[in-house]
Amino acid sequence: MEIYLVRHTSVNAEDKKRCYGFSDVSLAPTFQEEIANTIGKLSIEIQQDTLLFSSPLSRCMTLAQGIQQAFSIEKITEDERLKEMNFGDWEGLFWSDIPEEVTMPWMQDFVNVPTPNGENFVALATRANAFWQEITARYSAKQQIVVTTHGGVIRSMISSLFEMELKNAFRFEISYGSITKISIRHGIPKVEYLNK
Repeated sequence: MEIYLVRHTSVNAEDKKRCYGFSDVSLAPTFQEEIANTIGKLSIEIQQDTLLFSSPLSRCMTLAQGIQQAFSIEKITEDERLKEMNFGDWEGLFWSDIPEEVTMPWMQDFVNVPTPNGENFVALATRANAFWQEITARYSAKQQIVVTTHGGVIRSMISSLFEMELKNAFRFEISYGSITKISIRHGIPKVEYLNK
């Protein structure tokens, strides 16, 4: 089995200053070129019978639609578990407008401390891992799968696969529009490449 974890392309400069996870935000003006670049990195490997899954958020679906069209993939399966972290009451706020004394407990332990009316990183990792377990159990060992999702989801999956502490997940660079390929042979996952 080959699984390609693809992060959405970059968001616009104004939204980069905001706290966004579950929120839909606008893509950068360069999104068409970025999508073409990502498709170019996939083009030597993707087959027509590849399965395509996506976070339902527009920044991922826009990329998934580009991939679907480029490779004549039959359909996109949206999955709520592939969404970025839910920041709850902070969603859409500028980081600079959230008092430091409010953000500090979460910043010091984002793995375990949830945002107000939102999630912690354990909650994100739990749903992302449930998605991973489902697709790896359900599909053939020869299946090729592309997943368009978010940086936090990709980092949590890699951390879970290799039994790393979640607090270390952000030591991986996962750039906008990047691809991480994981192969599974005889039930053993292997990172073929990271952040391509």
